[in-house]
Amino acid sequence: MEHADEVEFLGLQSDLGWPRVTSVEAVSKKTWRGGRKEEEEEEEEEEEEEEEEEEEEEEEEEEEEEEQEEEEEEEEEEEEEEEEEQEIFLKFWQKLDKGITKVHQYL
Repeated sequence: MEHADEVEFLGLQSDLGWPRVTSVEAVSKKTWRGGRKEEEEEEEEEEEEEEEEEEEEEEEEEEEEEEQEEEEEEEEEEEEEEEEEQEIFLKFWQKLDKGITKVHQYL
């Protein structure tokens, strides 16, 4: 770009209210850097969003695993309680049977 074209461009630039730049080369560098920064910011935002989504998924998976573990523990406790009740019931009937047998022996 010739110097006259550059001056004309700078004149248009100031008429439009754009920031004043000393050369066309500076304009292209500024635009390129700004565009690049925007792209980098968008990429960073996308990466952050992906990381947040992954963290949320991991948290959900962990919560599901914890819930499953709690359910399994509750089931095991219930089974143990049932077994204990059966043992107590069986001992009771065995003692009752011994008592009945002794009563029959005395009669």
